[in-house]
Amino acid sequence: MRGREPFWEKGYPALSTVVKWGVVQARFRLLREDASIDEQIVSNVSIIPYSGEDYVVFQIADGDGELPGGTLEAGEHYRETLRREMMEELAAS
Repeated sequence: MRGREPFWEKGYPALSTVVKWGVVQARFRLLREDASIDEQIVSNVSIIPYSGEDYVVFQIADGDGELPGGTLEAGEHYRETLRREMMEELAAS
């Protein structure tokens, strides 16, 4: 990624701006697996799957694109949420 503009800023401005859901404001943050995370502020996870140079975005019923992911359940670690959401999004649960 060094020296290149991250794909989410160039082609997907919604991933680099504040998202507002009523009183909740959130921002997507791309993290490496070994990154330090303040788990107290994590409420949702999104997954950016890719194949080679292509990124996968789901098309939903209204034609909009959506990243796979979801909300942490009570007491759930964000990595457990990632696993669960991948299984749900892949219709494997």
